[in-house]
Amino acid sequence: MVAALIVTIYGFYAIWTMRYIGVRKSGVLEHAALVTIKQLLESPGNWSANPPVIGLAYSTGQGNSTLVYPYLIDPSKLNNLSNLSYSSLREGLPLGGLDIRIAIYFYNETSNSFPNSPNLFIGSGLIGENSATIRAYARLLNGGGQNTTLCEFQVTVWGGG
Repeated sequence: MVAALIVTIYGFYAIWTMRYIGVRKSGVLEHAALVTIKQLLESPGNWSANPPVIGLAYSTGQGNSTLVYPYLIDPSKLNNLSNLSYSSLREGLPLGGLDIRIAIYFYNETSNSFPNSPNLFIGSGLIGENSATIRAYARLLNGGGQNTTLCEFQVTVWGGG
């Protein structure tokens, strides 16, 4: 009888601990996804570094006179991102050993909707059990003019032990 009580108490403690660890881990994953999407959309990055510091924001000028346009995506930087290896992608973002998937959807003005499947998919195709996804919207610069396309970015991170 006493042994059954001890096992029951230990079981409840184990369940409570596992729930707490899951909640704490989810918070870490959400923070990592948020920091990653902010770096992608708000930073111009440093693509000449090795590994590159990944950022997609359009920028003009040089050195101290650089003007950055957050949430306006430079198409050449997006092309660079799509050509990166998975290991370079993980090294160039503040992931701390986590895995990542980036899905980008381009708004279709004819149908007034985003597609069901991503137009551009970068990173791992597998997602772990504990994951966090952050969504943000930005504009992709089309050519050299003022034309832009609305994009939805979905960053999903998972892993970490």
